[in-house]
Amino acid sequence: MISKDKLINAAIIGIIVVLIFMIVIINLPSTQNVKEEGLFPQIVGNMLLKSNETGIASIKNITSYDDFRGNIVDGYAAQYSGINGTMVIFIARMPDNYSALGSLKDMVINAGYNESTIPDENTTVIKIPGVTNPEIFLIQKSKNVAWHYTFTTSNKVYWISFDKPDLQYQMEMLREVFLKIN
Repeated sequence: MISKDKLINAAIIGIIVVLIFMIVIINLPSTQNVKEEGLFPQIVGNMLLKSNETGIASIKNITSYDDFRGNIVDGYAAQYSGINGTMVIFIARMPDNYSALGSLKDMVINAGYNESTIPDENTTVIKIPGVTNPEIFLIQKSKNVAWHYTFTTSNKVYWISFDKPDLQYQMEMLREVFLKIN
């Protein structure tokens, strides 16, 4: 037969185990308590997120960027920094895919991509050859200062700029953006 003291000790140990279990369960992150990272991850390639913004401020920046026009539903911006310089990303979320594509096409044509306009002497606009889904345009203002890539995916228009002229690195980072941000 179990003595009264052993039964009390077992009950106390049981209560302590249950309390420890409850404390551990309460402090474990649940899917509801996990803070979402947001649109921009902390690391893209070998670059770290330095700043980001959404809403009205980023929409104002977007509309001043490369003379972009259209019905922007929301805007997002981020700056990354690393050993290979900086990367700035702007994203305009449009009402639908057609609005995004139309606004992108208008912008690159106005910047000088199409023969229907006279290109600015200081601006070069080319479509990246061999890339069709999505089509990526390079808009370069003032030679060797910044390289701006723009494209659409679904209802978003992206601008990604780099301050270093390493084209291979830029292509690798564009791939990282495709994989991690959308």
